[in-house]
Amino acid sequence: MILAWGKCGAVIRRIDIPDQPFIELPTPVDGTTKLASTQGTKKEAKIEGGENEAVRYGKNTNKLDLSIRGAKGRRRPLKDSDGVIEGEYEVFIQPENKTATGVYLPKVNLNAQASFDTEEGLVWPYSADTVVPDDGGTQVREGEVEFLRDEKKKVVGIRFTEWGKGDEEDKEPVLFGKDPAAEAQAAPVHQEEPEADE
Repeated sequence: MILAWGKCGAVIRRIDIPDQPFIELPTPVDGTTKLASTQGTKKEAKIEGGENEAVRYGKNTNKLDLSIRGAKGRRRPLKDSDGVIEGEYEVFIQPENKTATGVYLPKVNLNAQASFDTEEGLVWPYSADTVVPDDGGTQVREGEVEFLRDEKKKVVGIRFTEWGKGDEEDKEPVLFGKDPAAEAQAAPVHQEEPEADE
């Protein structure tokens, strides 16, 4: 069994402004990367005797938390004003075993905090609350997350394959950004013209 535990990678990108770069976050503080769902509002239709004739749930809300350690030479990865981070973002979480289940949050609002103690030093906790994405789909998507890097090892693209639920088929992979390997293969090969005989 391949599990999605251990050291994870996290990449975010602002989506309300076109053509923004991917931001690869430093490895989060141990044990701080957590995605939690809060159960939607429960509505009960009672009948005489107190029994439920019907029960209905509202949709869950979801929040991702992770913390980045402050260190010499390391800056906060995102600009904030007293915790408020402007804009809308997408978040990709890749587990240590890259073939295990990763997470894609297509639209979130972010918040930043700061804490300090003598055991952990300076830590920047971040929270990402999911909101309804523009495509109207689910707010939390599970599947394989592949970070695509250029020659400088910078993340310039992400390939995400969403896995089906129940008896659904897996969806086709979606490319966000660029795929440097595919671009290199598609680039025309320059061949020098042979010199003409005089």
